[in-house]
Amino acid sequence: MKQKLLSVLLIAPAISFAQTTVFTENFDSYNDGDWAAVVSPIMDSWNGTTGAPPDCQVTNAESNSAPNAIDINGPVGGGTIDALVIFPSDYTSGAYLYSMKMKVAAGNGAYINAQASSTPGVAWMCEVYFLQNGTGYVLGGGDSISFTYTNDAWIDVEIRANLDVDSGEVFIEGTSVSTFSWSQSWGAVNLYSAAGDNESCQYWVDDISLEQCIFSTATSTNGATITADMSGAAYQWIDCNTMSPIAGETGQSFTTTANGSYAVIIDGCGTIDTSACVDICIFSTATSTNGAIITADMSGAAYQWIDCNTMSPIAGETGQSLTTTTDGSYAVIIDGCGTVDTSACVDMTYWGVETQDLNPDINVVPNPTTGNFTITYADMNMSNARVVIVDVLGSIVYQSNASVIGNGSLDFNLNLDNGVYFVTFKEGNAKLTKRVVVRK
Repeated sequence: MKQKLLSVLLIAPAISFAQTTVFTENFDSYNDGDWAAVVSPIMDSWNGTTGAPPDCQVTNAESNSAPNAIDINGPVGGGTIDALVIFPSDYTSGAYLYSMKMKVAAGNGAYINAQASSTPGVAWMCEVYFLQNGTGYVLGGGDSISFTYTNDAWIDVEIRANLDVDSGEVFIEGTSVSTFSWSQSWGAVNLYSAAGDNESCQYWVDDISLEQCIFSTATSTNGATITADMSGAAYQWIDCNTMSPIAGETGQSFTTTANGSYAVIIDGCGTIDTSACVDICIFSTATSTNGAIITADMSGAAYQWIDCNTMSPIAGETGQSLTTTTDGSYAVIIDGCGTVDTSACVDMTYWGVETQDLNPDINVVPNPTTGNFTITYADMNMSNARVVIVDVLGSIVYQSNASVIGNGSLDFNLNLDNGVYFVTFKEGNAKLTKRVVVRK
């Protein structure tokens, strides 16, 4: 029934929803011509009459989900049908979403409103008018907000209310068209046989549902993936160690590639809050090799590198990576995630030198060096040697070809950072390597 809307003052932000279903109704289990308030547990009429107007009827002439819907119709100025969708109680707290499918017949308009109570007439929380030309308007919070919709087609209509923060919102075809203050309870939706601008009324309603938004910051963990239990909200995952957002991680789930502590900021049901931090620790004894360097894939643990030939610790080698200086077999003992275990042994052949006809001898002078140094060699037999200098990460900082025959020297003047480098002479399967320390 069309009445004067109660004035309200505040405009609230959009309401996000993660739904728990209160009820649904599609009218498909009833017969054509049944009176809705007689057969459906959620339907009533304005004055309580059932089996005759103002009750409405089930019809199979139109439906969004076959075979049935309910029929609301009336002449210019309003008809006798005045149906109510009754909620289980007059809600005074929490966040709720009322949704339905609706089709306004060509050449006709429609009208619905939200009632503060299941006893109609206490207060009109919002009113929604649909005009025959495909426009409409919402009366809410003392304002009139216009919108457009698709006439003579099934459309989505939603009314949302967060009673904890007194906010309401109307969505038409998935678009928010009005937000307003909701200062009272919510107990019903009125489907009245009227339209605006002196238009006749004919519309059908199907697939009604009422859902409650339950806010939660709970999370679940599966391996390296953390999932917010609450769906349908907005999310921002954060690193608890820095309390800073993780770029691009705005989904309901987050899969980490590094051990650490993580949480999620959840925006839903008109509430924003942060979950408890979740510690992710995935234990692994896997290793990777790059040139002369072996690295434990797992970060953030304690390490002790060992010589697999003697199974004894290598003094001072307690970092995540080991830079080898000789061929051999190496492994790492990893202590992390409450577990201690040893990696598989890695056979290092980076330093291997094939037997040559001559007994070669190479030296670096001076060593340590500032970057200007000379490599002297004796008894060499490489007519087209590849000379490569790499850092401890295996990155090439210098390379060239040179004829290294007999005795001689090569001069280098390089701008290198402080650190350890390796000079390698290689031809075919023959390889000789010398360690160089740069110290400025």
